[in-house]
Amino acid sequence: MDLAKVIDLFESKHTKDLPDQHASRINILCNEYKQANRGFNYADIPQISRIFELCHASIQISGFKEEIIPALLNFLELCKTPFTKLKCSDENNHVPLLPIFFNSLCPLLRIEDAHKHEDLEEVTMAVGDLIADFASQGSQEMKEKESQTNPEVET
Repeated sequence: MDLAKVIDLFESKHTKDLPDQHASRINILCNEYKQANRGFNYADIPQISRIFELCHASIQISGFKEEIIPALLNFLELCKTPFTKLKCSDENNHVPLLPIFFNSLCPLLRIEDAHKHEDLEEVTMAVGDLIADFASQGSQEMKEKESQTNPEVET
């Protein structure tokens, strides 16, 4: 299962109205990545963003979708895993796409009537956690590196 197949499932005229299938495929995808103990690649950023947009559209257009919310939470949790590089140039080529990634999360923070559904509030909390985790990635490594290069002098 790959991201393109999940997107196709959302966009196909035959399966676009089957939220249970969408949720199932997202969960299968997440389980495959978790079993392989890996995160997404930097090159996957546009597709990840598209899945967030499609999940949001599914929730907004069709109303509250109980099937999508747990799968979306699972997907958000997987996105906390650090992105990986396939090539050394991936970071330089794909990091500029991170604004697209974060912009796709914004609508999930502003879901109408989220306060009326506990599950939708969980999505908002999960997005906030993802942003916080993403912002803190590498900070511990930087602190350790800094302490090695500039050890404090004891008096």
